[in-house]
Amino acid sequence: MMCGCARHLIRRLHRRRTAKLAVMLVLVCSLGTTIPIQSSDQATDYSQELDQLRSQIERLKKDASKYQQQRRTAEKEIAGLEHRLISIEARRTGLEQDFVQHNHEYEKLNERKKTQVLELERQSAALQNLIRASFAISRLDYIKILLSEDNPSRLSRTVAYYRYLTADRTNRIKQLQTLGLELEETEHAMQQNRMYLEELSIRLSNQRDDLSDLQADMRKTIALNDQRLEENQATLHKMKAEESRLLDLIDSLERNDAVRERAEIESFAGMKGKLSLPVKSRIQARFGQQKPIRGAYWNGLLLSSTSGQDVRSIFAGQVVYSSSFDGFGVLVIIDHGEDFMSLYAYNTESNVQVGDRVATQQIIATAGDYSDHPSTGLYFELRKAGSPIDPLLWCRL
Repeated sequence: MMCGCARHLIRRLHRRRTAKLAVMLVLVCSLGTTIPIQSSDQATDYSQELDQLRSQIERLKKDASKYQQQRRTAEKEIAGLEHRLISIEARRTGLEQDFVQHNHEYEKLNERKKTQVLELERQSAALQNLIRASFAISRLDYIKILLSEDNPSRLSRTVAYYRYLTADRTNRIKQLQTLGLELEETEHAMQQNRMYLEELSIRLSNQRDDLSDLQADMRKTIALNDQRLEENQATLHKMKAEESRLLDLIDSLERNDAVRERAEIESFAGMKGKLSLPVKSRIQARFGQQKPIRGAYWNGLLLSSTSGQDVRSIFAGQVVYSSSFDGFGVLVIIDHGEDFMSLYAYNTESNVQVGDRVATQQIIATAGDYSDHPSTGLYFELRKAGSPIDPLLWCRL
């Protein structure tokens, strides 16, 4: 016979089956926690929440794609900047070589200038001598010299020497002018070249600094995009987990709704003699059979079972108890409506929780070798309005 505590529990559950909130309060007191029954309206709300969540996931995916594209663009720009920096450094290297060549040429120009200055000084001295000689000759009347010479040979030499002095003076003046112009042009060209090289060097340095700053900005952009992408992926991972949770919840609610609809269509009372036992096994003890203890009788069936064997619900309903119970191992009680309840005891593990809707032949527990009871196997009991009834009137062998 079932212990007084179990009978008292079942009677309380039957008395309050029509007031489900009171049943839940009883179960809270006995088990500590319960799971509320979810309705189809809640499934609809969760479906709307799922749609919003998926919309957010799509936006996050688009943002992630945008961040990745921005990163690729920034990387290409950085690569282009690096090529430009390499080109600038190559030009700067060539420019430094030009400076070396320019300085070498400038030194040669200075040497040439010194030579030209010495030559200019020598030419100036020679020109001064020539001018003095010309001045001395010019003091004599050229016609008088010609007329005063009696010796034709001396006359010829005098005329030739005078012409030589005059031509040499003119030639030296021209050479001096040419040398001065050449020196001035060379110095101007060298000065222009140096100014160009210095300006080019400054321009290249500025370009290098600008490109380096731009490259640093691009790297900051990449780092910022990487941070945004990392945050995006973390949020996306959480949202996908939430999406999976909602899908499972919606699926569970839909299954519960299906069970509820089926239970409303199929009446437990109409299933008399059509149900299957919770486990496929032989019967060790029948309803009403006397127990080894004198005056004690079985209120249900004791079915043989093996450790780990699945225990199935005989009919759709709602789990109202799922926990360990002193003397009964892990106990599961299912309310099938119409004042019918089924009880499954001596289990080692439960697969359902209070408030769950279960379908016919759904696995609800795992049978085992319950060591605290002398008889091994699954204990199965069926009650109507709190009173035990013979399960074999409803379940076929």
